[in-house]
Parts: sequence; C-alpha cells; structure tokens
Amino acid sequence: MLMLFNRLLRLFCCPPFPSRIVAKLAFNPPICNYYFEKQGDKDDYNLVLFENPLIHSDTTNFNTSQSPRSQCMCRTSDCNCKAIGTSCSSSQHVHSTERVTLDCNLENGVRQFRPKETDAYFVNTSEGNKIAVVYAHPIKHSKHILLLSHGNAMDIGDSILYMVYLCGILKCNIITYDYSGYGISSGKPLECNLYRDIRAVYDSIYKRYGFNQENIILFGISIGSVPTIDLASQENFAGVIIQSGLASGLQIISQNLKQIACFNPFPSIDKIQNIKSPVLIIHGMDDAIININHGRELYQNVQNKVDPLFAIGCGHNDVDLNENYFPRLYHFIHNEV
Repeated sequence: MLMLFNRLLRLFCCPPFPSRIVAKLAFNPPICNYYFEKQGDKDDYNLVLFENPLIHSDTTNFNTSQSPRSQCMCRTSDCNCKAIGTSCSSSQHVHSTERVTLDCNLENGVRQFRPKETDAYFVNTSEGNKIAVVYAHPIKHSKHILLLSHGNAMDIGDSILYMVYLCGILKCNIITYDYSGYGISSGKPLECNLYRDIRAVYDSIYKRYGFNQENIILFGISIGSVPTIDLASQENFAGVIIQSGLASGLQIISQNLKQIACFNPFPSIDKIQNIKSPVLIIHGMDDAIININHGRELYQNVQNKVDPLFAIGCGHNDVDLNENYFPRLYHFIHNEV
C-alpha cells in the first residue's frame, strides 16, 4: 500500500497538472536517429537513417525490440545492403524471407541509410504541430493499408525496417508516423495531441494515396492503441488491430484504480464499445507492463469480435515471437476484414 501511495504521490503531485501527469506516465521518446531529406520543390522527402555513435556500436543495427530482427550490417563507406529477416510457422503454412533494401553512404564520418520503397512527408495537425509520416509500399498491389501507431519508446527510425519487413509478411503496405514530440515531429507528447496526430495522418492517406475507409486497417501497439481506438470509435474502417493495448491509464498504476474524480487518462475501455469495425486483440499473457487483464477487458467490450490472440509465454515486446502471431495477423487482414 505504501508503494502504491508513493507512486501516486510522484505522479499526481509533481507537478499537479493532468496533462503533465499523463506525459510522465506514458511517453518516453527515444533518441532520434533519422531525418527527412528534401526532394526538389515538392513536399516530398527521403527518409534517412543515421548511425548515432551514442546508441549504435560498430555494427549498425536498427531494431525495434521485436523479432524477427531486421538489421543492416555493413562496414564499408559506400554500399547497397539489405536487412534480412525470416519467419516460419509450419503449422500455419506461413513462410517468408523478406529483404529491406537500403542505400548506404558515409557522410561526415557517419553512415547513413535510405530505405527504398518508402515515401516521407509531413502533415499539420489542428493544433499546428508538424507530424513526420512514412509510407512503406513494397507490395505492388495492396488492397489494404495499415495505419500503424507505434509504442511509447519508439519512433520512425527505430521501427521502419521492421515495418517494411512486416509489409512483406502480411502482403500489405503500411503507413506510420511519429507522435508530437517524437522523432522530428514538433510539439509536445500529450494525450490530446495523440488524437490530433492520428486524425491528421488519416486525412492525408486519402488525399495523397486515394485509400478510403474500407481499405484502411488501424494497427495500434501499446500506447498506440490509445489514438487507434479513439479514431476507430468515430469512423468505420476495414478493421482494427490492438496489440498490447491498455484499457485505461489509471489501471496501469493499479488494477483497482478506474477513475479519480473527473481525471481518467486514455479511457480506451469506454471508447472501444463504439467501434463497429471488426477488432483483433493481441496481448502477451506474461505482459509485465500492461497486464493481460487490459487485453481481456478490451476484448470483452468489443462489439464486432474476432478470435483474439492471447500469446502464452509472451511479454510486452515479444508477442511476435509466438508462432501464431504472423498467421493470425495475415488471416485477419485477408479473411476477416
């Protein structure tokens, strides 16, 4: 009880502003290791990853804390290299080896990498923040597009290679973005900005690429489940995927906390009931960060249920190690939406 009191004291009294409390609780932007390189006079950019000597060793490894580990290994000043990953599940007849092609060069002693088959651009939110967006499109004829909202300790630079790899596995192109205050996106990471960020990115998908709601699948991971559920509760999409999602912010502190007065950050449990699209819930049974009870509670409140994947032996960041993970995603995208 004393430990719980101390945690509450640190969160709610230093400083006593709800938005700051939520920021302390939820957001952990990593060191940025990418930038956008301008292309001509248009509002289009190249995504450039760079090797940060503070966080990378001699072998460049752009991982996402997820597996398979997409990685680029090159030690020359100029090269054309590929990040390679493999996934196999014989029981589900899914086997794929995908390659992420990178242009590599040395600039001012720092290796830089440009993933091919990606578009980069900015969108402006209603608050005026400038949000970095990347569209990975290695699949020539992709019926659906995934709008991916990443976890709280990641950004585009950490996740892009895995994302392109995932495109090949799922046979579906993916668009992702950095929240306000993450990567090269402007503004501050706040709950209200999460909702504005995803709305601005969603609006850009139709304007730039012509995808309608019936072609868009929302995919939220961890804190990314919050804007995903919020947007999905207001619009009808082809489908929604929630991985390691939270039911509410206060329940992260303690399962016994549902609401304190009028303060209830990230109330996804209330919003998910309004989603009409089919919803796939994925959660690790041994998740020590967002307890499995969050996944179960979200699933119980879904209107349009499909079979969930509660991954035995998996925690918060390794759900994709489960042999059923990729087959379950593939089946949902191609058969249930």
